[in-house]
Amino acid sequence: MAARKLYVISFLAGFLGLVASQAVKELSDDFLTKRGNDPYLVMFYAPWCGHCRKMAPVFHRVGMAFKNTPITVAKIDSTKYQNAATQFDVKGFPTIKFIKGEKHYTHSGERTQEDMIAFTKRADGPAVRELTSLGKFNEVRSLHSDSVFFLFAGDITDPYGDIYTKFKSLAEQYIVHSYFYAGSEKILPEEFRPSHVPAVVVFKDATHYSFQSEWGEGSRKDLEQWINKERFTAFPRIGGAHINDLGRTKKLLVILAITEKQNDDKQVNSRCKEMLDILAKQKREKYHDDYQFAWMDDTETVNSITMSTMATPNLLVLNTDTQYYYLSEMPIENMTLPELEKFLEDIKSEKIPAYGGTGVLQRLKRVFYDIITTVAGIWSESRLLFFIMFCIPTAIISVVCYGLCCMEPYDGPEDEDEEVEQPIEGGDTGNQNAITDKPSDHIKKE
Repeated sequence: MAARKLYVISFLAGFLGLVASQAVKELSDDFLTKRGNDPYLVMFYAPWCGHCRKMAPVFHRVGMAFKNTPITVAKIDSTKYQNAATQFDVKGFPTIKFIKGEKHYTHSGERTQEDMIAFTKRADGPAVRELTSLGKFNEVRSLHSDSVFFLFAGDITDPYGDIYTKFKSLAEQYIVHSYFYAGSEKILPEEFRPSHVPAVVVFKDATHYSFQSEWGEGSRKDLEQWINKERFTAFPRIGGAHINDLGRTKKLLVILAITEKQNDDKQVNSRCKEMLDILAKQKREKYHDDYQFAWMDDTETVNSITMSTMATPNLLVLNTDTQYYYLSEMPIENMTLPELEKFLEDIKSEKIPAYGGTGVLQRLKRVFYDIITTVAGIWSESRLLFFIMFCIPTAIISVVCYGLCCMEPYDGPEDEDEEVEQPIEGGDTGNQNAITDKPSDHIKKE
């Protein structure tokens, strides 16, 4: 009986492993000519990459999620098939790309199953999804209750205006960042209808805001700037991969870094988050144009920015364009709401000193910091790998250097061609004495 159970368990494990492996297809360079217009989610990887191996089980779960859909989830060894990696401009591993026909998008978010699935669904399109009824609108609003979506309200077949054309163009540009919908204003509840149509409305943070601008020359740029600034919730939770994406809003990032090591930390963190939430939502008109608020539950990212070890909770304000960052002298857990507001106002008026930047010294510091953190990361992840990468080469180099420095010099054999005095045969002995006799002997003979 026990043997039978073991056999069944082994069979199920093997079967599940086979199903998981079939969920992610292995590609080669033939993919370039055979893919056509079918949608693919592809992981470009290297066999030696530790991050690739770590992400493999997550990517397999993504493959299982799209198992019965038109989307093919696949991976390709970029060290073996370099043509594909070159064509799609792969510069690091792992790289996740959605590829469909001539269009391809790179996943720049968190490497979680949920984030990659959401990225794939957005990229698969269409860029603008049409809503035809109030029920459809309520369904979409419920679906995006914790995120953001944009809606064009008006007639998409309007022959005399190009508002929808501009909206659709921007939707295609930002397709992997947010969701875009279109429909008549009649499908909206009364409280959500814009004061004028056509209009572009963003729904987020349990409320909505309309784009306010004159439609005319240059209005596409205005609309793009507005969409770019509104495509995040007021106070989202983020990971390190989101920093650059938030930075594209051209705002200063106000990042709260927290950890919960003890029960007492929860109360302190909750109070800090509450203050920033008030500034982000209740005082939107004052701070929205200049600041994007966010929080994260790790310190690795802020430690990397400051190249130091930060205590938590901590508040960091970052300018992603200049790489300057600002820190408060007062710990945020001791701040009141007015003191926090004054800190942000002092940054705007340049009363707070800036750290970091992109100067030569800062770049050198970054190089040394990256080397140290990389070595430390390898040590903490795998002692064996650390030994292979560093200890063995160091030992070999040490032996070679010791041999070169401590080896006795080698003079070589004596020269056998050294001149040896030989008597001159049949010659004048006087001449021979002239060569061999000492000067004192000549004096005595005279």
